[in-house]
This record gives sequence, structure tokens and C-alpha cells, in this order.
Amino acid sequence: MAMMWLLVVLALSLSCLGQVGMEATLGWGGVPVLGRVNPLWVTVDNPTGAPVVGTLQVLARIGSPWRGEARRALSAPVLLAPGGRATFLFPWPVQRGTRELSLTLLAEAGPLATSVVPVSPTPTPLTGTVGGPGPGISLSPADLADPLLLHPLGAISVAAPLSPEGREALSAWAAYLGGELSGFASPSRWSWPEGEGLSRAFARLPLPRPPLAPLALAVATYLLGIGFFLPPACRGRFRPAAISLGVSLGLALFCPVFYNPLVGPVVCTWEFGDKNVGQFHLEFLALTATEAREWRGEGFWVELLPAEEGAWAGRC
Repeated sequence: MAMMWLLVVLALSLSCLGQVGMEATLGWGGVPVLGRVNPLWVTVDNPTGAPVVGTLQVLARIGSPWRGEARRALSAPVLLAPGGRATFLFPWPVQRGTRELSLTLLAEAGPLATSVVPVSPTPTPLTGTVGGPGPGISLSPADLADPLLLHPLGAISVAAPLSPEGREALSAWAAYLGGELSGFASPSRWSWPEGEGLSRAFARLPLPRPPLAPLALAVATYLLGIGFFLPPACRGRFRPAAISLGVSLGLALFCPVFYNPLVGPVVCTWEFGDKNVGQFHLEFLALTATEAREWRGEGFWVELLPAEEGAWAGRC
């Protein structure tokens, strides 16, 4: 009996002495594609006997120390019960010059777990098959939840029945990201809008304009006052001239109150949709600076932006 209780206590103590583990995989089948948004899976295990409360941080350095580096980072809260496991899925764009991803599970007391994912992307898109044997990456119908995560794939063959959500995701991927579908009817590819239409849209940005009406009224009042009230003022009647000059000066000084130039950027968004794809659409974000100075705002994530006509790249 004593030996049994000793084994129980030893097992409990070993479980409490376990360390938090973390694993990560980038790209379908562990193969990321260069210049595209790849899925990043992160699995966190908590074999300890205490809950884990922390923040998952992912950092990538792009470039080199001697040519300059850019950093892309994200963070997500983590809450795990004792003995629990959680899996996270993030869209992660891979750009040229990305060598590795550094992952850290950070708590108040310090880092709980770290992991490094080397990045060796392939320059060509992958192929995939949904259900059944086929070439390329084997995809399950549950993987067809977000068309953005299918961005590394250039062609997908469908060999199994799909749910309405899966058909919608594949249709959006084929229409907006230029993927090739085989197995059911593919929608027409989305084409880039004409440059003249976007130029006219940029020209209609809601920038403030100077208050020309009060300024013109002030100038007119001043000229009329000079013409009509200056001769009486020369004969000693200063009250009409003082009133005229006071009104024109007041309007001139009050003009800046009507004119409030923006101190930050002007944000404009456009939404493009397809009649064959009802659930998904494309959103474009434009930031126009209103002053020639440095501006810092809150962080934001833009998943897809057109780098050039016919080409797409992830931006953060």
C-alpha cells in the first residue's frame, strides 16, 4: 500500500514538474510559398498542474543587418487549463529575406516556452486535392474555411462533396486570388479596375478646403469701407470707418476658425465583390498624408494589397 501511494505522489509530482511545450508549422505540408500568405499553425501544450496565462508572440525579421531589416510581429492571448492543449491558426505572408520565425509564450514571470521555425520557401505555387488521392497537398473539406489561407496553392482538384461554406471559399479563392479549380464550375476571375476610376476616387478624398466665402466677404467689406467711409473719416467722422475696419478685421481673424486642416492621414476604403461569390469580397485601404511630417497611429493588419497589376502580396 505504501508503495502504491508513493507511485501516485511521484506521478503527480512529475506532472507538475512538466514544462509548457510549443510547436509551429508554416505552410501547407510544412512548405511555405514565397510572396504569398501562408497558414501558420501553433500548438501549445500545458502538461503542468497549473493554468497558463500568457501572450503568444511571433516575430519575423526580413532582410539582413547590413542591408536593413524589417520586422513583422503579432501577438495573441493564451489561456490553458492544467493539462490542456490549444492550436492557433494565423495568416502569415512570407517575403523574400525571411529566414526564420521566432515564437515566444510570454507570461508575467517571464518566457514559458520558445520555438524557432526556419523558413525555406519555394518560389512556385503548390497544388492540392480535396478528398481522395490526387497530386500535391491533401486537403480536407474542413481546410476550406478561409480563401486567404489557400493563397499558397495555385491549383486545386476537388474529388469529394463540399459544404456550401467550402464551395464559397474555393469560389472566392479562384475569383480573387487567381487559383485554378477542377471538379466543379469555377467563377470568372476578378479583373483589376481601370486606373481612371481609381484616380477619380482618390480625387474625391474628403480633404478640407479653405473658407473662401468668409475671406471674400472680409476683403469686400474692407474695400467698401475704404471707398465709402475713408472720406468721412478724413473730416473727423471716425465711427463709420472704425466699424468697417473692425468688421473686415474680425472676419479675417475668424477665418481660421472655419478652416481646420487635418493633422493625421485620410483613410479611404473600397470594397469589390463578385455576383458569383456572395460571402467574400476584397477590401482596399488607402492612407493619404495631409502634412509632410511623421505620423504614428495604432497598429492595423492589411491581409492583401495589390503590389502591381495582376500581382498580390501580403502586407502588415
